[in-house]
Amino acid sequence: MKKITFRIKNSKGTDWAKLAHSSSWEDAKAGMKGVASKYYLRALVGALHQLDSGFVVATPSSTPDKIRLKGKQPSKIRLLNFGVDSGVGAGYEVMMKDNKPIKIDNKTVYREKKPAEKSYDKNVINLMKMLFDTDKLKPTDLHSFISLLNLTNKYTDKKIKQVALDRFLNILFGEDGQAQFIEPDAKEDVEIKSGMYMKAVELLHLKPSKDLENIIKRYVAKVHSIKERFLRHLGVNKILENEDNASYSNDSVEKTTKKAKKQVKDDKKQKDLELEKHEKEQKDIVRKLIELSIELDAADSDEERAQIQAEMDNLDKDSTNKKKAVKKYIKDKKDATDSENGKNQGEDK
Repeated sequence: MKKITFRIKNSKGTDWAKLAHSSSWEDAKAGMKGVASKYYLRALVGALHQLDSGFVVATPSSTPDKIRLKGKQPSKIRLLNFGVDSGVGAGYEVMMKDNKPIKIDNKTVYREKKPAEKSYDKNVINLMKMLFDTDKLKPTDLHSFISLLNLTNKYTDKKIKQVALDRFLNILFGEDGQAQFIEPDAKEDVEIKSGMYMKAVELLHLKPSKDLENIIKRYVAKVHSIKERFLRHLGVNKILENEDNASYSNDSVEKTTKKAKKQVKDDKKQKDLELEKHEKEQKDIVRKLIELSIELDAADSDEERAQIQAEMDNLDKDSTNKKKAVKKYIKDKKDATDSENGKNQGEDK
């Protein structure tokens, strides 16, 4: 694997913002969504800095004099990772003693960094050099998925290309089926992601995974069934089904005056708008909870898992409060309508 020295440092500029929010016309013509280039950058950065052997991982609290190895050792680690919002950062560091790498059973010891220790670089020039080891590129060359695949062909070897493609597949569909969906509809989601993967296969001149069909089936079974479970859990579309709508029945409307009829219609329209707003808020929470549940499964440290779980608990609490508020709104409106109906019927008598 090609060895590249990449020094993390803080930097600012608009190039990174343009990269983070870019959507290439070249990709659009090929039917690719803008997120394809971001997923592939994650894959390529990981591929260039992936270790498959010759290492052991120590816990974040380990010191050179007191090393604690993680109970479950990973089969591979990626020394650098890419995030659109965070930048490029290092998750591990070689443990040193007397200016020499510490080894156990002839394997180099890497300490997993604590979240507070991690630093990230958002300099696109640094990213280009780290990826392709050249000064001949422009920042906009990284904006396009198609361009990135062509650059990978030009500047990397077949081994790196294969590792990047395998990593890209894992990002799209998950190593065990857990991955973030692009579209909530399962069919549309799979079509978009499969198109991205097959375009990478085509332009990298490699063969698709022999297990591709099973990988996609596992992803759909896990991620999209999780989405449905969250929808049921949060009660989206349940309030309207479960509420007593007697005050809006035909019999009730026939007993009211014209004024009461109009009021009923107005109230129902307002109620529908409130429910529509509630459903949208709940769906946003669903999407975020699904993303967090996937991140929770992929978290490497107890600190990260605790932070993610806390965020999920807060979202769940927020969802419960919103449901209570909408139910109270519906009940108050129903009581007000019933009271008005009774008043009008009394006047008719």
